[in-house]
Amino acid sequence: MAVEGQVSPLTDEDIDNLCDVMSAIKLARLHGIEIKKAKTLDDVKLSMRIHVLKTLQEEGRTKRTTDDAVTVVSRLIEADVARRTSLEGFYDTAATLMETLDPNIERHLAR
Repeated sequence: MAVEGQVSPLTDEDIDNLCDVMSAIKLARLHGIEIKKAKTLDDVKLSMRIHVLKTLQEEGRTKRTTDDAVTVVSRLIEADVARRTSLEGFYDTAATLMETLDPNIERHLAR
């Protein structure tokens, strides 16, 4: 609970409950959050979520990080390559199995 004159910490729930841009802007300003580039409610909410995450990191209360774009994209590429490799393996197995199918089953599947 906040002491009179102090602002209570911003939470994800506070951000989720915002329904209009003006309320979001007021809350962001109250917490000293930079929103100059924000154009929509979602932009303001994103800035607020980043602020909350950075605050939690500074306090050591979260394991989540605000990685830079290069790190995030690099992780996504690695995951994509792994999924594609898995899918290629599935297709190779399917192709091998199709070669050994009974001709009647193959005709049925072709329909």
